Amino acid sequence: MTCSSREFDYFKIPCSHAIVGAIMRNINPYSPCDEAYTMNSWILAYAEPIFPVGHVSTWNSSPEFVNISVEPPKTVPRVRRQKTARIPSTGEVRQTRKCDRYGAWGHNRKTCSEPLTTL
Repeated sequence: MTCSSREFDYFKIPCSHAIVGAIMRNINPYSPCDEAYTMNSWILAYAEPIFPVGHVSTWNSSPEFVNISVEPPKTVPRVRRQKTARIPSTGEVRQTRKCDRYGAWGHNRKTCSEPLTTL
């Protein structure tokens, strides 16, 4: 089943056009739904109890994962038109950037190259 609005392709739930078409042809409008939305799937998904996660201090972490450093993903700068540099007015001072993550001056969070630390 497809529709020009592409809702069915994305959500796997029939859109309003498909429901009207199914009703006009005496077809159950729930039949084209994805298996994930059936009552059986929901019952199986929640059959086991779901326990809340405790406080961080109560977690049992294995020693090899306690103080690992996670590197930020490698980014490739996109090719784009260069920005024209604005000529500052007389007496205008350029404001230095401060990283939100570590508080270091000279770069921002987007261009930060420091590794992420775990708890």
